[in-house]
Amino acid sequence: MKPIKSSKQEELHQNILEVSHLQVSYKKNTEEQDPACQDISFEIQEGEIVGLLGESGCGKSTLAKAILGIVTPTSGEVRHYSSYPQMIFQDPYSSLNPTKTVGWILQEPFRIQKRYSKAERKERAIKMLYKVGLSEQYMERYPRQLSGGQRQRVCIGAALMLEPRLLIADEPVSALDVTIQAQIMQLLLELHSQMGLAILFISHDLRVVYQMSDRVMIMQQGRLVEQGSTQELYANPQHPYTGALLEAANLR
Repeated sequence: MKPIKSSKQEELHQNILEVSHLQVSYKKNTEEQDPACQDISFEIQEGEIVGLLGESGCGKSTLAKAILGIVTPTSGEVRHYSSYPQMIFQDPYSSLNPTKTVGWILQEPFRIQKRYSKAERKERAIKMLYKVGLSEQYMERYPRQLSGGQRQRVCIGAALMLEPRLLIADEPVSALDVTIQAQIMQLLLELHSQMGLAILFISHDLRVVYQMSDRVMIMQQGRLVEQGSTQELYANPQHPYTGALLEAANLR
């Protein structure tokens, strides 16, 4: 088994993430089940938005967790060329500590790393609130006092506090209504442009992925069955599963 590897250097590299022959298997009652991810290989380049598309249960979230080391791969290799890659989760409420204020949540990464003075942490948190479309008045609010869209903005801000160069967005708009979805997608595109972020954008929604991504990967039953530029893949799918997804979404 090859371990997850992380480059400690912040040198520029054409690829910001490389995944090679990754497999993740879970055990139930000491018996190993069919792999949730099987022989997965791909790269993400600096500043690229890559969509990961597939039906619920196909292994998308497991892959994301393996990339970040939240779950341990059975085999394969994950190589990072940046520090502090971060994830935005599907449910903005459950991913925020309900007992803490927004200001506390945003400053937590700096407290853990013992970075900056108390005043500097607060200043950086306020700047991040404005960057994600909120204001200083939200510093003392609790997650329960926010709308779904506001919570997701806070989640995005918290993920960006350490200035990662790679962001994994796991179904970040699926729990929101259509109007708020569009606002959050536009925010992510603006932050991508401003900060030069690379984003792995995970979704089951073909229309959302089309609007967000430079390139798309199609996942079925734990395997990547097709990869390509967004325009080419949607216009000329090569795998039957990709074609079936497009037809089901009335995109063919």
